[in-house]
Amino acid sequence: MVVMIFILGVTGVLLAIIMTLVGPQLNIILPIAVTGLLALILKAVSKQRKPTPHDLSEIRKLLLDEISNVSNPLSLNRLNVIAAQSGLQLEQFFADLARGPLMDQGLKALIEQDYKTAVKLFEENARTKLKEAAFSWFLGGNAFYFQGEYREAVTAYQMSTNFNPRLAKAWFNWAVTLEVLGQHEKATEKYQKAFGHDPSLAETEHNMSSSLRSNDAQEEAMEKYQQALKFETKYAET
Repeated sequence: MVVMIFILGVTGVLLAIIMTLVGPQLNIILPIAVTGLLALILKAVSKQRKPTPHDLSEIRKLLLDEISNVSNPLSLNRLNVIAAQSGLQLEQFFADLARGPLMDQGLKALIEQDYKTAVKLFEENARTKLKEAAFSWFLGGNAFYFQGEYREAVTAYQMSTNFNPRLAKAWFNWAVTLEVLGQHEKATEKYQKAFGHDPSLAETEHNMSSSLRSNDAQEEAMEKYQQALKFETKYAET
């Protein structure tokens, strides 16, 4: 918008100069000048950033990364940052998701905390797109978790890992949910699975140590915790 105003201003000044200098020949010059002005405006409008399919795929990937961890749910502030980085307004951001496939519609519902709708959309997507079944069940598990339906979340994460045993985030969130349910020994097993599939997850390793401590397995917890420090020193405790 600022660029367009600048162009209009500059063009207006140029037209005024032309009108002063040309005088009688204005009838010839003016149509040409107006045509040039319109061309500049159209060019400026066409250059305004519109999300291409590639752009939206990058936004979607970023959003999926942000919304994957149930222990650190997506906040409105972080969503605003994502939208700003993509050059979109939130209204347009949600409109693009609403017009998208079931996965995108489910993401929109999940962000808007319409968890029941999100679960339905993710489950439908899992049935119709087997390639996305693992991640659909994973996100469905997150939707269950956020509405406090932890046993349903466990079932969803189990379905997710059945479709893709290497999906570390599903194992991790499964472990987090088991801890909420007080099943610390089972949680430890799931944390170990998560770490086995993604050794770089220092946060996973840190939470595994917390789970082990709750089982009084102090020596094993300390060993796991020291491994975590190699990846992320910020989890050091005094």
